[in-house]
Amino acid sequence: MKTYTVTLSGLEREDGEKPYDYAVLAYNAAGAVEQAMDAHMQGRRLQDEDHIWVERCRPGLHADGFFNDLRKEVA
Repeated sequence: MKTYTVTLSGLEREDGEKPYDYAVLAYNAAGAVEQAMDAHMQGRRLQDEDHIWVERCRPGLHADGFFNDLRKEVA
């Protein structure tokens, strides 16, 4: 498994808020995006998912120091 940084944004971007960065462990980019989306959607309404965009997904840790670290949650 490799570390990926997934950057997601929603409608809050229109208010000037920064996107959310997630560091995840995954076998590939698709798995990384799925983990980040699952974490991002916790506690949100299902229809909110229609307003979430994947800005980027890159191998490695590319966050600026402020990120949601999900790497320890993978067994």
